[in-house]
Amino acid sequence: MRDLMPRWLTRSNADQYTPSKKHELRLAKLLGGRRLPNSGGARRSKWDKARSQGGDIETDLFLVEHKRTRKASIRLQKEWLTKVAEGAAEIGKVPVLIITFEDGKSPPLEFAIMRLQDVRRLTRGRWSL
Repeated sequence: MRDLMPRWLTRSNADQYTPSKKHELRLAKLLGGRRLPNSGGARRSKWDKARSQGGDIETDLFLVEHKRTRKASIRLQKEWLTKVAEGAAEIGKVPVLIITFEDGKSPPLEFAIMRLQDVRRLTRGRWSL
């Protein structure tokens, strides 16, 4: 009977999130930070602070929200940026959104998105082309 059921119905949620968790752990190590537990969990209410501060990874300087895709493109959502920006403001960190593109054939292609004001502040305006 189990063979007749669709895979999505028999697969546990833990299997579904394993690749994202692995990427978050790898990025946390790369950035010298830590993966925040239950970062994908929903708050019960806006007063429930049991959930992480709006990001997946925390370093001394950054609060990072991570998104990954196996597709050639991803639709950037303002909600992702505001979530990490609000969470970072609460704890005095710089918000960063990291997007990982992976195709399984080559190493992942990753980009970090930051507010321009934070880039200017971190480079102290000395950055030029």
